[in-house]
Amino acid sequence: MSYVVFFSGLFWSYAWALALFICVISKSAQLVILAIGSCFFWLISMLVASIVINIPGLKHIYLWIIPISVIFQELGRFVFWKLYYKAYSKLSFGNDDTKPSNFVSALTIGWGFGFCSALVLYTSLMWASSGPGYYATPACESISVFHIGGLISQAFVLLHVMWSIIGYDAYLKKIWWKIAFIFVTHLGASFLTLFNMKGGNCIGSVVGIYCVLIVVIGATWRFMTTPNSLLSYGGYVDTTDIRFVTINQNEDKSL
Repeated sequence: MSYVVFFSGLFWSYAWALALFICVISKSAQLVILAIGSCFFWLISMLVASIVINIPGLKHIYLWIIPISVIFQELGRFVFWKLYYKAYSKLSFGNDDTKPSNFVSALTIGWGFGFCSALVLYTSLMWASSGPGYYATPACESISVFHIGGLISQAFVLLHVMWSIIGYDAYLKKIWWKIAFIFVTHLGASFLTLFNMKGGNCIGSVVGIYCVLIVVIGATWRFMTTPNSLLSYGGYVDTTDIRFVTINQNEDKSL
């Protein structure tokens, strides 16, 4: 029975991430490098956050730990995007068709953040499921902690992908309310995980996190379909001049 729990947790946690990697990211060496780089930046951001969190008297207070972790993850996402934007605009490709689109680039960055977070936060827990015994969720003793952890990890992988897609457009155009939306939903989803502690409600935690996911997916779709979104273009757009996007769209409307 323990191996059934192990493999079910494995597929629940990484199914979407592996599907995205196989179907999208693995098709391009550039995207694979981008995914590895974003994974590395998530690790760096959490390393810095752990140093800040480890302050005597505060390191066990969740009202301190969670906001600091979210702040440094979002700073890491922005810094990585900034470096990517600066470097990518200077790279020379023989053919623009070989350049990843804005949407795929944003998706890959989010995949790196989400997959690395799931890998680090859930793998150690998942390996424990291969041993004997039963580990119940403190808030719901009838439900395995591995199943709850798998569902939450999968949700956060998808959330990181959506946050990066929203952020790609928001960072470049300095749309602060979109950046605030990313931070607030990230903070809310993180605080919802506390319901898995003793005295909480694990079902409420999972349902709440997936409600946040639905809201973020809906917002991502809405932002992508706005006329001035850089992500509404299938191909690569030279983002060194925002006016190019507006001019191009006006020409399309006149045709």
